[in-house]
Amino acid sequence: MKDRVIDILNDVCACFEVSKEALLSRDRRQEIADVRHFAVYEIMKTDDLKLKALATIMRRDRTTLMYSSKLVENLLSIKDRKFVTMERKFFAYQHLKKEQEQDIVIMKIKLNRAQLEGVELLMRVLLNENKPKDIAELLVRDIVYKLYQKIRAKTEVIGCPRSGYGVSLTNQEAMAFYIYYQNVEVDAEGYKYEAFQLQRIFAEIDRIY
Repeated sequence: MKDRVIDILNDVCACFEVSKEALLSRDRRQEIADVRHFAVYEIMKTDDLKLKALATIMRRDRTTLMYSSKLVENLLSIKDRKFVTMERKFFAYQHLKKEQEQDIVIMKIKLNRAQLEGVELLMRVLLNENKPKDIAELLVRDIVYKLYQKIRAKTEVIGCPRSGYGVSLTNQEAMAFYIYYQNVEVDAEGYKYEAFQLQRIFAEIDRIY
């Protein structure tokens, strides 16, 4: 059950671009609170739910969790625009994720801790500074953002494996990263080391294709 809860939390955070730290914090900003309520609602739809275990993971008491779930359920029942949109977006995200999981892994990159953190840092900067201008750019950015989430999750692992970190890229991720990296401006002076690491990945994709 715990793994299922964590999976849903990770999916909600990735879909709505909210960090897990913010979701589990006491941050009361509306945009964070809405995502938190929605996450609880999605988790509590799970049949094998144990409320006590969920309360521990979410750092909330059981009454608060039940309130969040019921709130979203009621708002969806009256077709509240905000939460209906969130539900549709999350459904689309999970559908795309399922397709990506079925996508073929075409390459695996080995990185040490410093290289991994460099890639994570520059990807974060590029994603924050380069907003999509149209639907095509938005679709590419969404795939790259999910790749970034995968890399970021690895940086949160304490201790570096002796063999380094392996980052797998599917065919779709590799193509999206290649297109995205070609169309953004990289501050090569300010992020020299980080840009070199991204360029390595770009060159490897270019070699494979």
